[in-house]
Amino acid sequence: MSGRPKKICFVGGPSTGKTTLAKYVAEELAKKNYSAELVGEFARDFIIEHGAINSSRDQLSIHRGQKEKENIACSHNPEFVVCDVPSFLSHVYFHFLNDGVLDKKEAEELEKIEKELWQGIDGEIDSYDFVFFLPPEIPMENDGVRIFTDKAAEISDRIQKFLNTHNIKHHELRGTVEERAAKAFKLMNL
Repeated sequence: MSGRPKKICFVGGPSTGKTTLAKYVAEELAKKNYSAELVGEFARDFIIEHGAINSSRDQLSIHRGQKEKENIACSHNPEFVVCDVPSFLSHVYFHFLNDGVLDKKEAEELEKIEKELWQGIDGEIDSYDFVFFLPPEIPMENDGVRIFTDKAAEISDRIQKFLNTHNIKHHELRGTVEERAAKAFKLMNL
């Protein structure tokens, strides 16, 4: 394939079906004779290795790890790169974890982290050809890795606000995995 791969990403709060849908879409692309690379969620790997994310400082590492996974997938030059989550999701979680009262020193440190995070995601937002938002409509599943499941609706609202505030073109997908995938394929003209 010439040119860069088409990048597809799924975004939503915890337990909205992102991983399941990303895997399904990648498999369906293969059935349609497209080459596709699936990029898993780096935050999941991070939590398994380091434990629960309790600090907004972790989001910079998560962003870098997610971006590296995407770059590796793109380097294989497939027709599609299917991302379980976009790298810019780390910015939403950075602010979610930052809602406490901060002293001046901590505020200055977090401001530096946010600046570096923005420098990292600024050009990345436009790298996604298709952004699909998954609202919280399926039952929560506790797999020992998911965090903030009690705040899923709030996180989902923050994600939707981020998408709208930054004019990120996206489409909402509802229904079963098959219904969501069918709508995604229709929107992608596939």
